Amino acid sequence: MCHESGISGTVIWSDT
Repeated sequence: MCHESGISGTVIWSDT
């Protein structure tokens, strides 16, 4: 699952 963090401005990939 892909989650884009608007605060950090980075894309975080999670297993869930």
